[in-house]
Amino acid sequence: MPFETKDKQTNFMALILALGSPSLITFSLVLTILNSKSINKRFRQIKKVSESLDRPLLAKAVKASRIFLIESQHVPIQIFNGPRREFAQLVVRPENWVWWDSLREEIQKTKREWTYSLYAQVGLVCFTQVLAIVGFFTTASLNTDIGIGLAINSLWLWLIPVVLGWVYVGTQTSAGSIKAAIARTKVPVLGDKRNLIGECIGIRDRTTFDSIFDGHDRYSEKHPRDQRATTSSNAIPDPVIHSGSTEDKPGHTLSNPYEIQEDCRKLLSAPARLSGVSNSKQGYPPSEGSRSREKFRNGRVNANAPHDPEQQISSVSHPRSFLGFSLAGCELEIGPIFNCARVWSHNTASNHIGEAFAMLVQLQKNEKSVNGEEWDQHNLNANLEGSPDALSKYTSISYKDEPDLPVHARASKEMVINCIVAAFVAMFLQWGSTGAALIIAYGTPVVGLGCQSGSYLTYGVLSTIVWLTLFLSAFLSHHLSLAQEEFTPLPNWILRLSTVTLRLMGKSLATINAAFIVVTSIVQFTGLYDNCWCDACIPSLGKKAGWVILFASDAQIAALSMGSLPVLTESPNILPTFPLPIYEVPESTHIQEIISTLKLQTHIEGGYFVETDRDRFQIPNPFLSKSQNPSNTLALLPHTEQNGRSPHTRAASTSIFYLLTPSRPQGAFHRNKGRTIHTLHKGRGRYVIIHADDTEDLGGKARVETFVVGSDIASGERLQWIVEGGKYKASFLLEDEPGKGESKDGLLISETVIPGFEYADHDFMIPAALEGLVTSSQIEELRWLLRKGSESR
Repeated sequence: MPFETKDKQTNFMALILALGSPSLITFSLVLTILNSKSINKRFRQIKKVSESLDRPLLAKAVKASRIFLIESQHVPIQIFNGPRREFAQLVVRPENWVWWDSLREEIQKTKREWTYSLYAQVGLVCFTQVLAIVGFFTTASLNTDIGIGLAINSLWLWLIPVVLGWVYVGTQTSAGSIKAAIARTKVPVLGDKRNLIGECIGIRDRTTFDSIFDGHDRYSEKHPRDQRATTSSNAIPDPVIHSGSTEDKPGHTLSNPYEIQEDCRKLLSAPARLSGVSNSKQGYPPSEGSRSREKFRNGRVNANAPHDPEQQISSVSHPRSFLGFSLAGCELEIGPIFNCARVWSHNTASNHIGEAFAMLVQLQKNEKSVNGEEWDQHNLNANLEGSPDALSKYTSISYKDEPDLPVHARASKEMVINCIVAAFVAMFLQWGSTGAALIIAYGTPVVGLGCQSGSYLTYGVLSTIVWLTLFLSAFLSHHLSLAQEEFTPLPNWILRLSTVTLRLMGKSLATINAAFIVVTSIVQFTGLYDNCWCDACIPSLGKKAGWVILFASDAQIAALSMGSLPVLTESPNILPTFPLPIYEVPESTHIQEIISTLKLQTHIEGGYFVETDRDRFQIPNPFLSKSQNPSNTLALLPHTEQNGRSPHTRAASTSIFYLLTPSRPQGAFHRNKGRTIHTLHKGRGRYVIIHADDTEDLGGKARVETFVVGSDIASGERLQWIVEGGKYKASFLLEDEPGKGESKDGLLISETVIPGFEYADHDFMIPAALEGLVTSSQIEELRWLLRKGSESR
């Protein structure tokens, strides 16, 4: 991620803003790309005209200035005339055209570019992302963990296009690279000075950070980077500008390359110089516009401020502060993530440079000289000679005799369109990734807004709010700065308070949101979300309707997600771990050995059984006097078994082994008239009991009970259970260990029926009985436990 800021603290804040608001860093990225395209478009025609002049150095300077503007978007750039009209000299004087190309070379040395390691890292990330997506679509029906994994994977998906986008843009490798490049690049000619190194040359990075000076005063004669400047014998006089007037100053040799900066500091120390107010001693009375500007600048520029041209110029570029907080805001903060805050000022800087070069090439094409003299076809450079004042007029459509040019300007139509497009892309990427994660988590059973999906929704909303508040704060800051530069009264304190408050609120929310999403991701991977409150989607379904998948196969969860098994209200979800196979599947060798050893046979309910005991002691049939419907089971039996034994007596008890296997995994809903005692031998399973005789407290609907039988008694699994006569029961096989997906031995139990079992005392539940006993949602969830073919009975 590109976080080239001035120190570790600001770098960390940029990281927090990126994590806390992907839409913000995406917005800045897209604006950077669109602004680069606008700059390319703006300079394309200028370059074409410059090439037609057959002046290669000029064409290179135009190209280099375009590259400079594109590469410097991560810092606040300012273009200013300067007291000696340095900017005009940089643009017009042919000797200085090479400076632009040298500046380009310096900047491109520190540009982040593609490397083999970066190719490998990005390729690996994209490859794993593709595998995650393929895994989701190929195994979602078998493993719901894939769905939750893909949800959090989608949440962070924005990182790939953002990182690739910034690498494509080509950010700088350090925060001070632009300022360092400007300071290191020699200016061939500036007035009568030669080979100057420094920053007070018409283009400056407005940040206070400057790594190349190592904390030394950049204007001190003891500066460690001190270099001597030389002057040629034909030095050009260096006139000092005072509101259009010039005063020739003899050329002289500098003893220190920073003397030119010291001269700038002296000239800029007085408010009159900054405001452009004419010096009355020169005989030029101040104009009404100058008086107006002086009036509104009075009190804003501190005449006793340190003699630093950066501080002096910046003092009139921004309102200073409000309640101790800077009103300039994020515009003066270094780093690509803040590019959206300086879109106005950078556009203004590109307009200044573009206008200067456009005027230069067009006037040369029209053969107009700087001094208005006749065009010299034999000495083209002579046509571009003149006083700094004349050079400044030569590069400006509407010349104003002021040392500082506007830093801000009103938004153009193209800029507004760029902002709208960038906002659309930012929202698309933000909600394309966060929204996808939200939908996947929401639709993964339990279906509903729970802890995971709710956290994704919260993250997306807060990210959007952070972007909106910071961009609005930047817009208000621009509005305040524009009022300052246009010398109009500053807006009221409410607007200034809003500027500061929105910026502080945006950064605070970004910090909270970044910490929230990191903690959320960690929590999800550690399994802390796997609790009843979260899994039951209580936030959206409520305590009454919330439900939890306790034991279910991935295939059944997939079936639920397709709407085949709705929620079972106020009870755990009932889903088969081992669904009934469509075709007859052979049992495993191990289970076949169990069946063979115990001499088991298939049971009409499902599974396998063998009667192990029938008490010889006979008792009167206690069920003869009860008025109940005749058994519907007898019609399903072979004719030889329908006769049974005497209807007047029953064995005192009977016992059987009963086995459920992956091939015959469930026992259908049925009831016995007698009491049944169940004892576990091995395996795990779930029983569902419908208390048909317990309907008083549930509005005429029967109570539904479900529990797991198994050896893990610490988790509430049962080793023995009793089902009274007249209650419907069903059972199905569970995995030996939750999540393992297998049952080695099946579920083997013993059942003892008292009085002894007879098919005449047994009947299967039919759909009408189910519909009369349970609610509509329970009907759909329990329907699969009815015996196949019972719908017609």
